[in-house]
Amino acid sequence: SLEPTQIRIRGERFNGHLYRVDVLLPAEEGESELFQATAFAPNSTEEEKWGNLPSFLGMQNCLDRVRFAFDPGESKFYFGPFT
Repeated sequence: SLEPTQIRIRGERFNGHLYRVDVLLPAEEGESELFQATAFAPNSTEEEKWGNLPSFLGMQNCLDRVRFAFDPGESKFYFGPFT
């Protein structure tokens, strides 16, 4: 891990660690995009408190590494290299 940290989601604080991970956005058309991002993993003692909270991609240190756009009408996610 990079470092222990604490985050707040929906008013709850969670203890865990930050990690550098490879993220692959698979493409249905064109080229897939592979990049590194920072991920938060809660401590195992936080599992019950985490409950059914979803996993999510954050803007800072993740999606800010790739150009992207959403088309909610078509339920599509477009992306490309950040150049």
